[in-house]
Amino acid sequence: MNENSNGISVSLIVPCWKDTAAASALAEKWAPHPLIYEVIVAGVKSEPNGDRKSCGAKIRRCATEKPGRGPQMNLGAKMARGDVLLFHHVDSMLSEEHLQSLVAALHDNGCVGGAFYRKFDERHPRLRSLENFERWHCRNFGTIYGDQSVFVRRDHFARISGFAAIPLMEDVDLSRRLRRSGKIALLDPPMETSPQKQIEQGAWKVTLRNLLFLILFRAGVSADRLHNWYYADKTRTRWRARWNAFRNPIDAEKSRILRERWNSLPPELQTPNQISGRHLTHCGFILGASYCSFHCTHCYLPKNANRVPIPSLADVKEQIDANRRFQGPGAGLQITGGDVADAYWKSGRADELVEIIRYAISVGAIPMLMTHGQTLLEHPEFLERLVVEGGLRQISVHIDMTQAGRHGFPINKVKSEADLHPVRQAFTDLAWRIRQRTGRPLEYALSFTVTRRNIDDVPEVLRWYLADPKRTYIWRMLSFQPEADTGRTIFSREPVTPDDVWRKICEGTGLNLDRHFTLFGHPDCNNWYPLLISQISGRYIAFPPQDERTRKLFADVISSVGGISFVKDDAGTTPFRVLGTMVRHPRLMLRLIAHALRLAVNGQVPFEFTRALLTGRAHTVGTGIHNFMDAKQVANADNDPVVRARLDSCVFKGAVKENGEWKAVPMCKMNQQKWSEIYEERLRDPALMRERQVFETVEPGVSPAGQNAADTTATTDISEVAARS
Repeated sequence: MNENSNGISVSLIVPCWKDTAAASALAEKWAPHPLIYEVIVAGVKSEPNGDRKSCGAKIRRCATEKPGRGPQMNLGAKMARGDVLLFHHVDSMLSEEHLQSLVAALHDNGCVGGAFYRKFDERHPRLRSLENFERWHCRNFGTIYGDQSVFVRRDHFARISGFAAIPLMEDVDLSRRLRRSGKIALLDPPMETSPQKQIEQGAWKVTLRNLLFLILFRAGVSADRLHNWYYADKTRTRWRARWNAFRNPIDAEKSRILRERWNSLPPELQTPNQISGRHLTHCGFILGASYCSFHCTHCYLPKNANRVPIPSLADVKEQIDANRRFQGPGAGLQITGGDVADAYWKSGRADELVEIIRYAISVGAIPMLMTHGQTLLEHPEFLERLVVEGGLRQISVHIDMTQAGRHGFPINKVKSEADLHPVRQAFTDLAWRIRQRTGRPLEYALSFTVTRRNIDDVPEVLRWYLADPKRTYIWRMLSFQPEADTGRTIFSREPVTPDDVWRKICEGTGLNLDRHFTLFGHPDCNNWYPLLISQISGRYIAFPPQDERTRKLFADVISSVGGISFVKDDAGTTPFRVLGTMVRHPRLMLRLIAHALRLAVNGQVPFEFTRALLTGRAHTVGTGIHNFMDAKQVANADNDPVVRARLDSCVFKGAVKENGEWKAVPMCKMNQQKWSEIYEERLRDPALMRERQVFETVEPGVSPAGQNAADTTATTDISEVAARS
């Protein structure tokens, strides 16, 4: 049985429920390790794929009828054949050092089992004292918990009858019996576990609650009763979050940052319909992994992007912290660079991207993953991990005819945007499956580069989305971006203009939409209009209506309560923020109610939409333009007051460190030169080269190695495709 030089084989047992994808990824990662005899994923039959039999030579699966870690791990142990059983949770971070430490401890034949000390994310200083307390408690009282990765010799586990069949405290019960039955070892390095619960609910509160439950359990209170209390506490936590949202619907820090942003805008842009400084400061972005497997006709990154190493996790977290300081709580943060999903998956660092998203949420940002999505389509388990473990709720997917590299859709074979509708439908179906499997509200935004070659297809793309409310329920933003002459873009001979694109948007919706109903920064940069979709019939209207009275009321609303966040969260706080706002601004709310009744009576908002809104069968989808500038325009900003005003009022900026000081830099400035400067710094950093990386030395226009047979002509025909533009 022993298949390694240490003479000890380990059966890694991973219990899972609603996180099967994460467990599968962990199994695939550790199954090849020489110390791991097998990985057993212990799931639940009621969960999709929970009862799959196997998924590799060293990966085995089992499933219980009902969820319960104790019964699941017992079933896994019954199947196990290794000398040692290592029970590991999916949100704990196993390493090579942990395995070596375990093997060294078990060379002592008197040691029957044990666990690792606990470690929390070092970037949360307020948890450090908690970590020390946990270490002291574990060492002196001997209680070990499941997230410390308990290990037991297999024959000894059978001797003490395994885990008790109880719904809670199965790890505490095993810990007590294990210590009484022989010598246990508490090991370093500490096992790092996600601190998300401590951060969200309060570090000391969670610890003291767990300590209270431990005392009650030892005093004789049944595990069934404690289980009921524990999940009742989770319900109370959700209602506490809702109560806090009602009491403080607009965060004080957010209000302060919005005022500062408003005062920084050029006076001519401080208009009644300006969103920047009222509802948002700007959308942020990180300078993430630069690698991308696609080679497109329009790419704003430098030519050497695929040879640049992935930044360190510490660097990315520092960027997230800086963006959070500029934006305040509840602001959007794009996880971008090249295609970060591509880069982290192919480099074998998927755990790192999960942690990046999780960390962004923990500091109060709302991350949106920017991607062409091919990796997520081909590896949906990776997407499920990002959603379940990371907490990802928003993805921007780039799909259009400028892309070279999408499997099955070579660029020289795609003759119209309609040819890519199967891709859009595949993403739609994937999102619905993820939502049904996990219960998480995953949503998409469409990113679409408009060129002379595909501008006439914009109406067709809009009509495709609007034809089915199930599509727009998933795709909540449809962004059309006129091509910009920057990066390695092959520019059209007759470039499209924002006016051209807006006319096509109006044609596709069948509505005469006012391009300047609202301003997001400068009017030449962003134009947006939301549509209200009735799920009853699939019909849609421009919402809010475009009459003067609605405009005036809308301006008053964003001036008074624009700082309120409408971003969905798992606690469902949005309606309570709205209700809290109504209580604090009764006159404004009465005006809103009266105006809504007026719109319903005069038919501007047909009765069907009123009924759909009142019954929860309506949703919105926003469509519009994000217009990036050419590199030459940005370079000439000091001589062009319009370009300077656009940069000064930009609502798409990322935190960049310059000479030791963090600054919020507009994306157009990044495209013009900053990306190149940052990439040169990374190329000179030897520490990055020691980490796992994914590189490609092929330049755009040359067929990359490893592309499948259907796509071997994709990148070689980029110039041919561009010439037709």
